[in-house]
Amino acid sequence: MKFRTFFISLLAVLAALTACQQERGNYGIPSIKFGQESLTFTQDGGAAKINVTVTRDWTASTDADWLGIGRTAGTASEKPQEIEISVLPNGEYNRSATVTFVVGKKLITKAFTIYQEGPEGEAPITGPYYEYSLKTAGQGDYTIEDKTLPEGLSAVWTFDSKYGMKATAYAGGTNYASESWLVTPEITLSDTEANYVSFTHAGQYFGKIKEEATFWISEAGTKAQEEWIQLEVPVYPTSWTFVNSGDIDISAYRGKTVRFAFVYKSTASKAGTWEVDALTVSTTRSGEEPGGSDDPTPAEGVIYSDNFDKEAATQTYGSGSSWPYADQFENWQNPKGTGAANVSYEFAGISIRANSPSDGNYSIYAGSGTNNLFFGANNHFQVRNITLGGATNLSLTFGSEKYTQADSKFSKDEFKVYVSNTAEGASWVSLDYDFAQGGLPEGKWDLATAKFSVPSGTSKLYIYITASVASAYRLDDLTLSAADAAGAAVDFSKGVDLGTQGGGADQSEDPEVSQDPAPAGTVYANNFDKEVAKNTYGSGSSWPYLDQFEGWKNEQGSGAGNVSYEFKAMSARANSQSNSQYSLYAGSGSNNLFFGNGAYFFIKNITLDGAQAFALSFGSEKYTQADSKFSKDEFKVYVSNTGSGASWVSLDYTFAAGTMPEGKWDLATSHFTVPQGTQSLYIYVTASVASAYRLDDLTLVSETASATAQSVDFGRGVDLGTQGSTPGGDNSQDPQPQPGNAIVATVADFLAAPESSTQLYQLTGTIGGSINTTYGNFDLTDATGTVYVYGMTATNLGYGATNDKSYASLGLQAGDVITLIGYRGSYTSNSGVKKDEVVYAYFVSKAQGGGDNSQDPSEDVSTDPSEDASVDPVEGMTIPVTVLAEMNQWQDNAQISEFEYQGYTFVIDGSASQTKPIYKINGSTQEEDIRMYANGKITVKAPAGQIMTGIAFTLSGKGLEQTATITASAGTVAAQKKGDTVITWNGQAQEVTFTVGASNDFGSNASKTSGQFCFKQINIQ
Repeated sequence: MKFRTFFISLLAVLAALTACQQERGNYGIPSIKFGQESLTFTQDGGAAKINVTVTRDWTASTDADWLGIGRTAGTASEKPQEIEISVLPNGEYNRSATVTFVVGKKLITKAFTIYQEGPEGEAPITGPYYEYSLKTAGQGDYTIEDKTLPEGLSAVWTFDSKYGMKATAYAGGTNYASESWLVTPEITLSDTEANYVSFTHAGQYFGKIKEEATFWISEAGTKAQEEWIQLEVPVYPTSWTFVNSGDIDISAYRGKTVRFAFVYKSTASKAGTWEVDALTVSTTRSGEEPGGSDDPTPAEGVIYSDNFDKEAATQTYGSGSSWPYADQFENWQNPKGTGAANVSYEFAGISIRANSPSDGNYSIYAGSGTNNLFFGANNHFQVRNITLGGATNLSLTFGSEKYTQADSKFSKDEFKVYVSNTAEGASWVSLDYDFAQGGLPEGKWDLATAKFSVPSGTSKLYIYITASVASAYRLDDLTLSAADAAGAAVDFSKGVDLGTQGGGADQSEDPEVSQDPAPAGTVYANNFDKEVAKNTYGSGSSWPYLDQFEGWKNEQGSGAGNVSYEFKAMSARANSQSNSQYSLYAGSGSNNLFFGNGAYFFIKNITLDGAQAFALSFGSEKYTQADSKFSKDEFKVYVSNTGSGASWVSLDYTFAAGTMPEGKWDLATSHFTVPQGTQSLYIYVTASVASAYRLDDLTLVSETASATAQSVDFGRGVDLGTQGSTPGGDNSQDPQPQPGNAIVATVADFLAAPESSTQLYQLTGTIGGSINTTYGNFDLTDATGTVYVYGMTATNLGYGATNDKSYASLGLQAGDVITLIGYRGSYTSNSGVKKDEVVYAYFVSKAQGGGDNSQDPSEDVSTDPSEDASVDPVEGMTIPVTVLAEMNQWQDNAQISEFEYQGYTFVIDGSASQTKPIYKINGSTQEEDIRMYANGKITVKAPAGQIMTGIAFTLSGKGLEQTATITASAGTVAAQKKGDTVITWNGQAQEVTFTVGASNDFGSNASKTSGQFCFKQINIQ
């Protein structure tokens, strides 16, 4: 067995758990529905909208460069969400593409198809005629027809994101007699091209698999079983390892519209399990299995490729049981392509391995399998002297996987790819790449692609790949192809030196690299990633303040030459990154800037060179344990033409997802114009809530002015106290003049202050008294007293302004805790009684959940940048017992006590139980579980600095028989009842202990009285 990190989504688990950082609406079981089956565009292109109803948070992506998606992410909703799809004009063949929607954490994956006509009609077939991966694309339009579905069995065919479509009639320890068909959508075959069909499958526990797992075909319109024709399957599986069925000749059906069916049958004495994945209709036979020197010639356009599979490596080196280093075994070299004739290799710390193959169960692309390259300590791998043959637009693809017991999340910062036009000197340019699935894989293979363009006249290309983490990364299927369109421009004159002269030195550390050239139109950009920050400052475990570490300075762009910075309470951090699973946009990752108490970040002297219209974009995230809802009132962005005086103008901005993110990164953009003649721009960013907000990927781009762009008038700006070289005062508050020079005060302080028409005060308290909802009149109460607010508006109208009756738009009510800003005033009644008042007040914020979340900026939550008020949330993970058994090499009936997984510690204490806790393999079902008995305890402890908000134990078949009451040392175990398959816990804890009750309270076996807790999987949020 091999230990792997992987995720199994369970509907019951995810329905029971809250999200890692905030609650989501519950709209029933996870699902996605499209308002129509597909979209078709003419060759002129254009845009159209589709309606999508999704009951969980979702993302959307496509590999097609001619297709645009208006929204690539959204939140759960019971109502349809409108998404715009746009396509470019098509001057060639008819084409199609899919937009893949991923619901939750790959809980459901479903593809929506886009068609576009072209003047050339149908394109010649150069590859598979039809391909569909059930594992990656979901059930889609495949239908299930149950011929025999016995009572006691709810379904035979089900979708599993790990295995594809799975059929079994074994449930609860019982074999059921059944027959169920999984039928493909109609496929119209070419009259000359479509000759063969094949699929991949795995399975076990059949009586006679060739009779109980069969494959059929019928012409369109025939539904009766007798009109289906059985096709002979050449290869059947003998284990859970997926195998290819082999080529099945369907040339008799050329030009016809057909359907295929996977037919599962079982009996009351034998019910196997059949897993089916990729179906391919191809023009030619698939050829020999990968691994031989007779692999097919690379496709047209391939300049260089190597699957490293000329001959399979064997584990017979070193002491006789080691994989060979690359210089001990040369038959991994299998270069092909038009430019591969003179290729050579240079490497260090690289071994050749034939385990964990790229075509195994832990791969989400169709890898070649057999050998792959394993990156050890002080590693690098260099491909030399690829002849380009005049090609300048290029595409580099490669399969890769990261796997360690500690951390299997792929990181671009750890796995670097460079290209050069020579193997010597400072000419190496780092390539950015993206994976086919749209995110970073974890413990699985996926295919990465980098599209780039080299200068005209470049005759040779060199590739250099290195991993900064030893014994974690693998490489396979490296391919360089000519591309139809230009990619990221590579400027070798701006490259870096990797020390590759004279054969190359070992690169045990990831070389410091300059940022790739900025896109055209970029005036200023900074991803803060010149050098990765480390939490080794202060007492030795703190993130650096910006004046302690300059590796965040990575500015570029046409106007960045004279830029300088000022800041306060800002630290550079390499945690909670903008490219993690808690990001809604493709952030750069690595470093981000963290806003402490009274923090601001000030960029000076960006040269505009005559441009007047701009788009300012930035990634940001808010996360605290108390409130992670992003607020524009708390995070302000200003621009100025001088950086001093009353010239600062607040910019409005909107997020890409269309709503305020909550506990997640998203990309914000502001479109604005400046007066003609503006020479320089200054940017000032501040957060009024300490230790909550982060900033990344700040970019200023010139653009064509739009009618909706904000017109900036520096003459109407406000004073941020930035005169001189150092911004003065507490800039943690909004100075418009929110508060500018406003004094943060209690009610008692406010009442003791003199009346003034110029001095502003910021107050926080509870709404009460007799409320006038038209003008916003009410009592404001805090711990020190009560003051009457005589009129509050939604925005700042200024002293003496007429009330615009905007209070009602705020939706406030008695009992709400709010923050406002206003002036100290009073009113004398006709009877001569003087009343103290807040006058000309305006709204700042409302505390989340009715509690007071307005922090006094003078109270620094995090004086040391390592002391985050926001503990990093736990990233959700699923831990099957099968993985734990593999990791710890448990044998059947092994007694267990303590183990670790991905930084989590699990301690099982059976001292109070009559029977000791064990790991068990059920003899009849082969189901693996951990079995605990009455009064036993299991303690789950998260890694340092993380909290758990949800834990779910999935019960095994044995666990359903004698389920005891489970209690927890902290948080709450959800109410249990008979028939529950999952036991869930919710709370906030770094460590929690669960205790097994003494009696069988909820089990199906009423004859046994002793309680048990037998589970096959643990899910942690």
